[in-house]
Amino acid sequence: MGYNHKAEQMKFEANWKKIEAEYRAVGMTEEAIISMREYDLKYFNSCRVYESHKQEMQSMVFNEDTDCSCCNNSSSINDYLENISIGMSDDVDLSGTGWIDLLDNEALRKQILKLKKRDIDIITLLVFEEYSLPEIARMYGVTEAAITNRIARIRRKLQGKRQMNSTNAGNGNASTISC
Repeated sequence: MGYNHKAEQMKFEANWKKIEAEYRAVGMTEEAIISMREYDLKYFNSCRVYESHKQEMQSMVFNEDTDCSCCNNSSSINDYLENISIGMSDDVDLSGTGWIDLLDNEALRKQILKLKKRDIDIITLLVFEEYSLPEIARMYGVTEAAITNRIARIRRKLQGKRQMNSTNAGNGNASTISC
C-alpha cells in the first residue's frame, strides 16, 4: 500500500500531543517545546518527501517469451529501462569473444585479439557476463588481488599500445609496438 500523508500526519499530531504533555510535565519551557516540535515537523516532512519519491523495484525477469507487463505502470522504471537498453539484433553473439567483433575501433579490436585467451575471458566475465571480482577469482582459483592485478596489466597493455600507436602515427611510422 502507498504512503497516505493524511493518515501519517494524524499519527504525528496524536503522538506529538503525548510528547508535548510529557515535556510540560517535566518543566520544559514553551519555547523549547515549540523548537522541538518544529524540528520533528521538519523531519516528518523530509520523510514525507522521501516516501513520495521512492518506488519499489520489482523483481523483473526478461526473456523472449514475456513482455514486461509487471512494470508498465511505472513511468520511472520505464524511463530507466529505456535509457539503459541497447538495441541489438538477434544475430549478435556476446558469448565468448563475439563482443570483440562489434568494436568500432579496429586498432583496439586487433589489440584485444592479441591478448591471451585468459585475459579476454576475464574481460568477458567482468564486463559482459557481469561477474564480480570475487566470483572470477573463485572460478580461476586465485585471489581477488590477483584478478585485480591482471585487469590492471590488461589495461596498461591496451593503453600502452594505444599510446605507442598514436606516437608512431604522429611520426609517420604506422607500425605497432607490442608489449
